[in-house]
Amino acid sequence: MKRLFKKAAAGLLATTMVLSMGLTALAHTEMENMVFAGYDLTDPANPNRIYNEVIDGMYTNKQVLVPVTPEWKIEGYESVYPYAGYSRMYLDGKAQNVTCYNNLTPQWETRRQDYMWEIAGDHIIWERQQTKIDNKTWAWDFGNEYFNIPDSALLTRTVRKAEVLELKWTEYGFGKYDLEGNILNGKKSTDEQEEVVEMYEYFGMDVKAIDEWERVVSEELTVDKLSERNAYNLYEVTDAEIAAMIPVVYNKNITAKFDKKGNEGLATKNVAEEYLEHADDNWAWDADSLIVKNDAKISWTAPAYEMAEPYKQYQFLVVNGVVFDGSEDENGNVKERIVRYTGGCANPEIRWAFWGYELAKDENGDFFENVYEVVEFKIVDGVVARDENGNLILRKPTGEYGKTYFKVVGDDVEYWVVDKAGNACLLEVYKNYAGNILNPAKPDSYTSVSYNYAG
Repeated sequence: MKRLFKKAAAGLLATTMVLSMGLTALAHTEMENMVFAGYDLTDPANPNRIYNEVIDGMYTNKQVLVPVTPEWKIEGYESVYPYAGYSRMYLDGKAQNVTCYNNLTPQWETRRQDYMWEIAGDHIIWERQQTKIDNKTWAWDFGNEYFNIPDSALLTRTVRKAEVLELKWTEYGFGKYDLEGNILNGKKSTDEQEEVVEMYEYFGMDVKAIDEWERVVSEELTVDKLSERNAYNLYEVTDAEIAAMIPVVYNKNITAKFDKKGNEGLATKNVAEEYLEHADDNWAWDADSLIVKNDAKISWTAPAYEMAEPYKQYQFLVVNGVVFDGSEDENGNVKERIVRYTGGCANPEIRWAFWGYELAKDENGDFFENVYEVVEFKIVDGVVARDENGNLILRKPTGEYGKTYFKVVGDDVEYWVVDKAGNACLLEVYKNYAGNILNPAKPDSYTSVSYNYAG
């Protein structure tokens, strides 16, 4: 800043001298009209006072810098290891927002304390250094990149084992699904679900759970096998057998503390959560962190029935509360449709309602001219019936035909069809001629006749 300032000041001085020539010199000090503006700390090792010249209340475009000697006062220690001492700059007795390390270190007490226990293996305990801040409060010490202190210098692996209180596995999902029934490896899976799939691959769950689920669904949980019945008219494939087929993924949870006395280090660690957070930290993991059990909770939806005769009743499989009815999960992936027939048939109330008309055909499949059959759509228990493709279920009742008739409306001739119930449909519209007819006997000649004027 000072080099630029001096260059600008030199140019200003030359201009001032030219403008001043011929004027009567008046005695004054260099700083007589200078007003203090603050401190120049652009080069903190060489601070300056900044002055602006003000004459008659107006800036004159002149500024000067006056070096000032800083005073450094010891202020304290940083709040992170190694708690380096620092001093603060004071200019003219005023504290500035400038500090520097002063090579002082506090003489505070340190110690090693049990810090954590490993998730894998024998759950070995690690110690970390602590410092007694201001000789009052103990704090954990961590590495400091600025001072080239690695964290490993403060963290030490012992040979002591944690006291394990409980090992248990909690349900994490089943097959390719999480607990909420969302597909982990679907086309629209979230980043979080993709991380879970990577974890499954690490622990072999991609084969033991995901691939096995796909095999079971395609080979064992077919509608034919699930609907098959034995000599007692009971299902050949029981719920217990279905449960034994389905791979349920369980996640390890470890509760431990540092020793048998007290509760120091007491924690319960969910291994899946720890893996998803520290998979890239080169931690060790037990092979049984994720395991498969074949103990799914199996149930079925209440019987429903098909919309087509004979209205066969069916049920959808429910696994651990997830219904497999071919619906979408929250990410737009479609679940499997796993269904069985109960062997029963419903007795719904059936109604047919008018839908429209279709041209009738003879035995050769040729259309009759102007003969229209009535078409109706099916209503089952008050619900419009559709087939497995979502199309309306239609029929042509025997002997139900519409009768056609013409109707003149304005300049239009309308061709309608109506059945005995009064359901009418407009089939065609013909335009009546409107305009001047010169020769009714030969209407086709009107466009070609020409007239020569005579007389």
